[in-house]
Amino acid sequence: MRFSLATLSLAAAGSLVSGATVDTRAVEADLTSRSVSWLHVCDGTNFTGLCWDYISDLFENGCYNLPWEQADVISSMDRRGGARCSAYQNEHCTGYYHSVDNQKWSWPYLDPNPASPQMNNAISSINCWFG
Repeated sequence: MRFSLATLSLAAAGSLVSGATVDTRAVEADLTSRSVSWLHVCDGTNFTGLCWDYISDLFENGCYNLPWEQADVISSMDRRGGARCSAYQNEHCTGYYHSVDNQKWSWPYLDPNPASPQMNNAISSINCWFG
């Protein structure tokens, strides 16, 4: 079963009161308990800077093209749940890619694959699937 990813923006959800804090551990535990997979990405190394979460929600499209403000800026990724993901340099999941099977990827610190530094600030699309 393949699925695409939808961006979850807590600020855009409108359910937070201005100045409220979010317990990310509680959100993570809730998603895990519902068997939801997601991909946490940040524009800084070691999960710093601006970050976004892509939540699997049983979409039928396999490839997700990042919005222009998120394309070519990602430097760290953290996969959670049972899905496997690949990040691609080009739109429509084409070109050079890096599999995010080891849960975390952060250039250059957490990266077990010496070929993937070329993915730093070069990701334009993401594909995740179960299996």
